Amino acid sequence: MTEPQIPKTTQPLTLNDKEELILDMLRDLGYATAEDIQFLRFREKSQAYVRAILAKLSGGQDYAAGELLYRFPVPSTAKGTKQRAYALGVKAGEVKAVAGYYRPSKARYLSYYQTLHNLSLTRFVCSALVWCQTHPEVRLADLRLCYELARTLGQATAENKAPPAPVPDGWMNVELLDAESGTHITYLPIWIEIDQGSMYRQRFQQHVADRIEFIRSEQYANFFGAEAVRIVYATITNRSESPRSRLSAMRSWTQEVLTDLELTDWSPVFYFTSLVYEDIYTLTHFSDPVWYSPGEPTPKRLLEP
Repeated sequence: MTEPQIPKTTQPLTLNDKEELILDMLRDLGYATAEDIQFLRFREKSQAYVRAILAKLSGGQDYAAGELLYRFPVPSTAKGTKQRAYALGVKAGEVKAVAGYYRPSKARYLSYYQTLHNLSLTRFVCSALVWCQTHPEVRLADLRLCYELARTLGQATAENKAPPAPVPDGWMNVELLDAESGTHITYLPIWIEIDQGSMYRQRFQQHVADRIEFIRSEQYANFFGAEAVRIVYATITNRSESPRSRLSAMRSWTQEVLTDLELTDWSPVFYFTSLVYEDIYTLTHFSDPVWYSPGEPTPKRLLEP
């Protein structure tokens, strides 16, 4: 007589606090390297410590979609071992109830420039998060990235039967506080665009004009709950590239758009700077006056009223 089979039971997945922190970070940011994760969550730990956790969560191999983390090599022209990046895997999607718009396997098919764009966005956002964590005069009241915005902003415009809205790479609302008393001073809503020099004059000017039109409409205020905004373009380069000509061109092209639209008073709304990817975590783009507006020769700080 055949013995009755006992159904197999699946052991509940148990995560420790550090693993939870990493999954939550990637749920919010989409993509990150070990350096990003260390800088934001484990600054007191070594990279070897962080990499050991990441190896466990990703099954120690690339392109393993069924793990908690999905690991993949960052495209590079350099020889030798490639840097790895991480996204949530299928198992994490189940644990964290990640919305269906995200599929980890698509990271494998991202282009070279899209991968670098996503990681540059992550690095910029991580730098903002750390700046707010370590400076009592600023607080990050809200943060939304393009991965979520492409879906929610698209739904909102469709429901209102409005024209398709431009999707920023990121949008954050920074609250300025009195450093001693902690009392509210003002909010600085910031529209983030990561530039990699891939848009030339005509396309870039249309990019700027689309954002102006959207912000001037009721759609922007209705969706983001704010009327004010600073439109930030950060050109990301490596140490071997010179960004000066790109920075000058973007400012000039934007000034032309503002002149054509008779909106030259919008010049202070736009902030431009260039950042070396490897140096973003020095945080000088928040501490120093390195941001330029069209037609204004004097640089300024981003997080000032």
